[in-house]
Amino acid sequence: MDRETHILLFAYPVQGHINPMLQFSKRLASKGLRVTFVTTTSIGNSLQALPCHSINVEIISDGSEEAEDAESIDAALERYKLHVSQSLPKLIEKHYSSRYPPKVLLYDSVMPWALEIARKIGIDGVPFFTQSCVVNAIYYHANHGAIQMPIEEGASISLPSIPSLGIDDLPSFLCDKGLYPALLKLKMERETHILVLTFAVQGHINPMLQFSKRLALKGLRVTFITTTAIGNSIPALPSHSINVEIISDGFREYRCSSRTIQATCFTKLIEKHNRSKYPPKLMVYDSGMPWALEIARQFGIDAAPFFTQSCVINALYYHANRGAIQMPLEEGASIALPSVPSPGVDDLPSFFFMIRACTHLC
Repeated sequence: MDRETHILLFAYPVQGHINPMLQFSKRLASKGLRVTFVTTTSIGNSLQALPCHSINVEIISDGSEEAEDAESIDAALERYKLHVSQSLPKLIEKHYSSRYPPKVLLYDSVMPWALEIARKIGIDGVPFFTQSCVVNAIYYHANHGAIQMPIEEGASISLPSIPSLGIDDLPSFLCDKGLYPALLKLKMERETHILVLTFAVQGHINPMLQFSKRLALKGLRVTFITTTAIGNSIPALPSHSINVEIISDGFREYRCSSRTIQATCFTKLIEKHNRSKYPPKLMVYDSGMPWALEIARQFGIDAAPFFTQSCVINALYYHANRGAIQMPLEEGASIALPSVPSPGVDDLPSFFFMIRACTHLC
């Protein structure tokens, strides 16, 4: 660790958020890191006088110099995000062209949009939680529906690994939402939205559904997409943190192929979500539907295939696709592949020796 490793720390300029990040900045500087503490014009003058010779302090505009005296909290938050979304990238770009370009932007967790700014410039972004782990756990369970809102007077809150809590033990955001409506919205919103597109056949649905639940547990906004063939069974699942969307699979529209119908319906679904408050940032699609990648690219969102089968099956398909397995297979043939025990015909996926029966899936 040396002074050539440069880290930017961006604090949220409200009470209880500045000092924790400033103390963490000092700890980083004591380890020999080059630290730039970034704050905004609303509190910047008070930080310049701090005896932090090992920490560089940078002040960016948050529009406070133009704010009205009677500005509401909602208006202040909108103004803050609007101005900082312009001034923060300029600051990062300035340091990026310096002798010590920053490697990481460490930002207050109430500003998740700062991660997108870091990614666009090509540096890593890391959230910093200024509250305790218990408070984080309370917000986590509230965000996943474990705490029924609004909370009634005298109610007792029971959460895993936490002693029973009363209203007075909870953050004021939860027990008095009318006091800080704009800040509660900022605290609870999940901006990262992922679409999960499953292949509606046996063996493909449950792996992607379990993966969707894992994503939702990490605080991501997840929309699980399936088709009319199995859609009626999905909404009944206890997955309150996952939105389920059902599109046509084309089986009823006999004049068109199911792929054409699904592609058309899926395109309309993305268009609908792009107009929503949380446009999707990423699509995860079943590897059996490679055409979904082209649709994602048309909308400018990232996409990643999800393989529901094991790594060995993937390896078999890979070598077959490169001609290492001669087709058609003869009865009793033995297949030799790198790093895979010699399989017989009965060990191979049915696609290999039942090609005619499975051409619609190949």
